[in-house]
Amino acid sequence: MWISEHLNKCSSVVIFILMQTTRKQGIETYNPKVLQAPEVFYLLSDPTRLKIIQTLSKTKEMCVSEIQSETDVTLSAVSHQLSMLEARCIVEKCRYGRTICYCINKKNPIAKKILRILKII
Repeated sequence: MWISEHLNKCSSVVIFILMQTTRKQGIETYNPKVLQAPEVFYLLSDPTRLKIIQTLSKTKEMCVSEIQSETDVTLSAVSHQLSMLEARCIVEKCRYGRTICYCINKKNPIAKKILRILKII
């Protein structure tokens, strides 16, 4: 069963991770992490992206055809979702001749949050 099916059950966990609040002088203010919440929810909203992120989180790096065979999604859909994830710096790509491999960008704070959410669910 994929992660997207569990998000409704675990939404309170996700919200807790992303929307921590602090109190200063009796005024409740939101942590700057709140501004990242829409981006995280957007990236988690597509089942294909979830499958790709989950697959990449299990290995150091994979080429597009390996990701495609692991996720049972068409090659064009995998390429499209990888380009979206790359544009948001969630994944990084490496080129080995004609082969392109992808890995999770563990330097990106949003990627770290997504991986943390996937571990909890």
